Amino acid sequence: MQTTIQLDAAAVSDRGLKRSTNEDSVLCDPLLGLFAVADGMGGHASGEVASRLAIDTVHREWRAIHRLRSTLSGDHPDRGRLLGDVVAAANRLVLQRSRSCDLFAGMGTTLLVAVLHDMTLHYAHVGDSRLYRLRDEQLVLLTRDHTVAQWRLDLGLCTAAEARASSGAHRLTRAIGMDPDCGVDVAACRCEPGDGFLLCSDGLNHELEDETIEREWRNAMRRDDSADSLCRDLIDKANQAGGRDNISVLALHLRVHNQST
Repeated sequence: MQTTIQLDAAAVSDRGLKRSTNEDSVLCDPLLGLFAVADGMGGHASGEVASRLAIDTVHREWRAIHRLRSTLSGDHPDRGRLLGDVVAAANRLVLQRSRSCDLFAGMGTTLLVAVLHDMTLHYAHVGDSRLYRLRDEQLVLLTRDHTVAQWRLDLGLCTAAEARASSGAHRLTRAIGMDPDCGVDVAACRCEPGDGFLLCSDGLNHELEDETIEREWRNAMRRDDSADSLCRDLIDKANQAGGRDNISVLALHLRVHNQST
């Protein structure tokens, strides 16, 4: 019996039920093993501009790095650093654009980027877009929100329920375009066959609690749903719960296939 691992990846973005525009942007490039979610903020259309600029910069910069195959050969120890550099480049460009035009003044975006290589997921994030892992039907949040609510929770000033309900739940302490040093967090997760990963904007987890996301995701895995079907199902559930913000979901599933030899 020969076991192979096949990546099933999909991304879906929806403006929700209350917003007139979608300021989220997503990137799903399985050939590069590159995936990203950005949730823009700012007046007029500047949030959409910020998220799109950040995503396009990440895609362009990582493609350029990928062309230098010798740089990324094997289990390169600096892969995380390179990913952090790409996020920093996106921050510089968003900051430059926001300072160059009054229309874009103060714009910014969250940014979550993941790179899958050799059964390791390297990821970098700024803001409150989230990365979850589902392994053995157990949901784990791999990122930590850069919000006032999370800061108060870390200091023991409120409970998790109070943090979720507070006005600070939406107030970012870090964002792309906020400061020359965006304070990117970089980490890595060793993957196992059958693992699932979910990247999302806060439009999902502000409408659905983690327990609900875990249940829907677990049921989708049991039904052997596609990554695309899972994304659409979660967005439908978030809209049914209120759909007060743009909702973006990007799902990765390392599917196990057993073949007779």
